[in-house]
Amino acid sequence: MSIIVQCECGKQFRAADDKAGRKALCPHCQAVLVLPSPTPEDPDALAKAASPAPPRKQWHMRAKDGQSYGPVSRQQLDAWFSERRITSGCYLWQDGDKQMRHAKDVYPALENSSESVAIRTSANPFEGELATPRSSGRDRPSGRITLVSASRRHRGIPLIIAIIVVLAFIPAYSWNRNSGLRRNLKACETFDVVRADVYYDGFLSTNAIVFDLKDGGSSSARRIDPVHLFFEFSAKSDLNSSTRIILAHNGQQKFYISNSDLKRLSESYAGGGRPWAFNNLPERLRTMSGSQAYESWSGGWLGVLQKQTQDLNDFITMWSGN
Repeated sequence: MSIIVQCECGKQFRAADDKAGRKALCPHCQAVLVLPSPTPEDPDALAKAASPAPPRKQWHMRAKDGQSYGPVSRQQLDAWFSERRITSGCYLWQDGDKQMRHAKDVYPALENSSESVAIRTSANPFEGELATPRSSGRDRPSGRITLVSASRRHRGIPLIIAIIVVLAFIPAYSWNRNSGLRRNLKACETFDVVRADVYYDGFLSTNAIVFDLKDGGSSSARRIDPVHLFFEFSAKSDLNSSTRIILAHNGQQKFYISNSDLKRLSESYAGGGRPWAFNNLPERLRTMSGSQAYESWSGGWLGVLQKQTQDLNDFITMWSGN
């Protein structure tokens, strides 16, 4: 005689009658069942046992992170609960349900439980191990899932607003931090004939100032006028917060000069020593790689003056392109 066992998954299997009262695994769903006592195998009983029992509704679970698991039997669901994989933030439903149910509605013991004491501290109760496959979309109650999807879409709105605020802030911040430099430039006498802009090199740093010469100045401008404007601006500005001033043309950086060297030249320029400031500018310039741009000349004053004048003309050509 054998025992006919009916599992909640809707499947049947047989077991030896001497196993009555013991636990066994359903070969179909792996649920743990207690084997019943054997019954006489009369034809009516066997026919009744052989008739397929209506399958029980399977359970599904959605974790806090939106992951869905199932279908599983109620025994398996209870096992998840006993292992503290189901918390008060989870939702449960059975096949055919129109709405999800809070886990605490199925397991009232969760009403007074704390999420912090759960063994699994992450939102996904199955993180780090193989979980039961996700429920198919057709098994999920549609109304609740729609709300979850909308909620996820709304999560990105604060990030989008933050990006817009930052993008609007950057131009305003840049203009404000460079406004003092530009006021000094516009106050220079040669600004009316030479187009140029000044700004700090870098978004936050004030170590370097860029003096950016632009095309399109007045037709009456002389070749030496960009140098005049550069010295006029330097004499009007407090450059102590910067270590160097970069000379650029249309945004392309060409040379730089240290703050200490420029301060000495601009003081000479403002004090009436313009020829000396002009002639000594090239040898104090550095290329952007850091090497000296022009030689320092020595010897007879006439020969030195001739070499310095040649270097000055070459520098103006290299800087302005004229």
